Amino acid sequence: MEGDPKHTPSWHSPRWHKRHPQVFDANAPVKPVNSPVQPTRPSPTLWKELKKLAKMAAPYGLLLAALTMVQIGEFALAELLLIVCFVIFYMQVNSWEIAHGNTRQVLRWLAKTFGLIVVLFFAAVAYRIKGGRAWSNLIVPRKTTVSVPTYQQPKGPAIHVTGRAETPSMQMCQEAKGEEEQIKCLCPRPLEYTLKALPAPSDDNYSTEVDIKAKAGADPIYHLRIFARTQIHPGKIFETLPFGSDKAASGVGVLTYDPYSLVLQSSSPQREYRIELHSAEGLGIKCINQEN
Repeated sequence: MEGDPKHTPSWHSPRWHKRHPQVFDANAPVKPVNSPVQPTRPSPTLWKELKKLAKMAAPYGLLLAALTMVQIGEFALAELLLIVCFVIFYMQVNSWEIAHGNTRQVLRWLAKTFGLIVVLFFAAVAYRIKGGRAWSNLIVPRKTTVSVPTYQQPKGPAIHVTGRAETPSMQMCQEAKGEEEQIKCLCPRPLEYTLKALPAPSDDNYSTEVDIKAKAGADPIYHLRIFARTQIHPGKIFETLPFGSDKAASGVGVLTYDPYSLVLQSSSPQREYRIELHSAEGLGIKCINQEN
């Protein structure tokens, strides 16, 4: 009978419940479940979005990388990155699902044309910046060595020495930062030299002998220039080797408008110059450059 507690399922015996498992027994003990809790996996939506963003940003990242390579002198790698950049952009445009029919084709064509123009523009800029430099810093430029011909000694002392108006040293290499960079600019072909103190002269405070020698295996010296930190003028000693005054016409060019430099010249191929220089202070030489 409905409403009678004796006829509700809770009043049946445990044996009855075993025979009728489909009926819920409120008084039956709850058996613990030992199944481990399965962790929920993160949604792959974020990963998909990151991959999508990376694909979209790839061409722009490659373009920036190419410009960086230009700045450090890796022009070949920059051109290669520009090519890869356009290929990836071309593939991305082909996968566009914007608009329909002819409109989609027109938009794709415009995007490809724009991308090609941008890549060609930066490729031309990189080539212009490259100029005469190597395509990569890893490429060592091959130097062409030309053997110096052996001339016959002129008959008698040679009397012809070509001269030129030298640029004042104070107007040279003004954009150099620091003395080390200035010395490299003033003397791209530096010569070795030694200094020797001499007795004080009668016309100045200090006298110094400068012995200048050509490097072993280098070209002979016809024309050189001394760049000093102190004002200098020549003294009595002036010798050239191996051709002395009886076999060559040699001279010292005193630049009245530039007291910080001197020019030495000879009509014969010399290997060594010795000159006495006078100065008001202890002689300070920046460098000596082989001009020929």
